[in-house]
Amino acid sequence: MGHEDLKDNEGHFIALYAKSCVSANNANYIDDASPFKTIPIGENWDVHGHGTHCTGIMAACGDNGKCIAGLAWKNTKVISYQSLGVKGGGSIWAIYSAVIDLTNTVRVLRKAKTDRTQEDIALLPEYLKNSDYRITQKTIPLNISLGGSAPTEFVFTALADALKENILPIIAMGNDGVSLTSYHVAFPGVLAVGGTTGRDEHLAISNSGSWISVVAQ
Repeated sequence: MGHEDLKDNEGHFIALYAKSCVSANNANYIDDASPFKTIPIGENWDVHGHGTHCTGIMAACGDNGKCIAGLAWKNTKVISYQSLGVKGGGSIWAIYSAVIDLTNTVRVLRKAKTDRTQEDIALLPEYLKNSDYRITQKTIPLNISLGGSAPTEFVFTALADALKENILPIIAMGNDGVSLTSYHVAFPGVLAVGGTTGRDEHLAISNSGSWISVVAQ
């Protein structure tokens, strides 16, 4: 939030909400098992810019004479979790607890406001607790561009629960130029994405494997 091209034509930020694994802008990691901090509307805690860059490719607003138009810029909302690129961040907890938090929040936002319990409302970010905003889209795409060498039950459970809620993890194959099983990209149910060149040929650094789902430049 804060980028001029991530506002809709009415001047509202396209971020439905944003959360971070740090205590405040550019501060330290809050430690494993602590709740994510809700980022106030309009504030930008993305000190490295990678999340903003990816969000722009996906949903930067078009027809506004600014910057670029994202691939799905019209009537799109994004949800952001900051789990990497901060002091002490990037643990398994920070990454996959974000997936769990997203799943729980989406489950609540699929309900009509009148059907939400007090326990449901407690799960929502402060600026959505009294909102009647409701998610009606059947499938919610979840962008994850990272991975590891070994599977864990915690990661598998987080992704499986997301899939049950029709949240589709779209995960990068990796950029090591090898055919080697890695996780979470090789878990069943996810959409694994590899890379191609401008000639629509295999990109040398893009990993391969039988679990790959789609390739793109």
